[in-house]
Amino acid sequence: MSISQTLDIQHIMVIVEMPDSALEDLRNVFKYVYYHPELWQFYNLYEICNEEKFNEVYGAVPEEEWENAEALLLMTMLPPWEKEGLMRGGMPNLKWIHTRFVGTDTIKGSLVFRNEPEDSDLIVTRNAGVPSPSIAQHAFMMILAVYRQLSRDILNQFQRKWIRKSQEDWSVPDISNMTYGIFGYGSIGREVSRLASAWGVKNILACNTSGQKTKDGAYPFRGRGDPDGIIPAEWFSSDSPESFKAFLQSTDILIIAAPATPKTIGIFNAQTLSYLKSSSIVINIARSNIIDQPALVNALNNGGLAGAGLDVVTPEPLSDENDPLWTAKNVIITPHLSYMAGSYWEDTVEVMRVNKDRLKEGKKLYNVASLDGLR
Repeated sequence: MSISQTLDIQHIMVIVEMPDSALEDLRNVFKYVYYHPELWQFYNLYEICNEEKFNEVYGAVPEEEWENAEALLLMTMLPPWEKEGLMRGGMPNLKWIHTRFVGTDTIKGSLVFRNEPEDSDLIVTRNAGVPSPSIAQHAFMMILAVYRQLSRDILNQFQRKWIRKSQEDWSVPDISNMTYGIFGYGSIGREVSRLASAWGVKNILACNTSGQKTKDGAYPFRGRGDPDGIIPAEWFSSDSPESFKAFLQSTDILIIAAPATPKTIGIFNAQTLSYLKSSSIVINIARSNIIDQPALVNALNNGGLAGAGLDVVTPEPLSDENDPLWTAKNVIITPHLSYMAGSYWEDTVEVMRVNKDRLKEGKKLYNVASLDGLR
């Protein structure tokens, strides 16, 4: 994004809970930090409790802080702003919103963005590149856990049983000899690719919409990912039915690392899952609605797939004890925590510091989300 004027942002409103060390780092970046984690803690109170209670929490923030804030660090939009479209009216100096999420589907369609004029100067950035190491490492944990059937051994441990099934144990594949198919080659997919390469994996396939090698547009953390897209042996297009089918038919380990978009939602259905080998496994570290979950359960239970590792499911939390996903064959489920790591907030502040400096210098920012795409 080109900035037509330089902006020296000094006032930031923070409505997400941060560790003390990261908050201190942020105070070294911005002169005035208005920290209100209570708004993050109560962000869904409007829906689960009552409007009066939420407005009590919301209204406790000094009015001058809302008025002075030029930047906003958040997790998701707050319901009163959604309902009344108050953000720009209540925050007249707001120039920059940064969401701590990588994806923007949680804020897409907000009344705030829909009310912005076509020539709006509002800047929205995201956390692309920040959680990539943690999520990629989580993916490999799941790959090993699925192939090694770790849940079986953990259960045996809790039951104080020493059980070896020699025939099954000898059939565990060497994951460095497998073909990895990475669906979505953004900062997370590229970090998965880098780690796979370090494991000695020779055959890594990438699938994006164009089927062409691309550079990574996310913030360039040193030593992470595959910035120039040189690791994949071959690229495939999800827009081409023939190319997408060939990608899946060639894949042993499918890693889903794409954002939820109109093109990706539901793309893995009964038909497309059937293109995978019966020995293939699926790892989803992206968004649950990219997969048709009943179709996945059916493939797992009927021999269409060898296993799955899911950090995202529908719904979240998966509270129904009778949901068939719980008992699907060889599935590992984690409660959407793959992004959590000790460096998360430190890296978030780094991205914001660099973008603040670039904004002051009138330079192109990193991790900008298209306002048109958010409307």
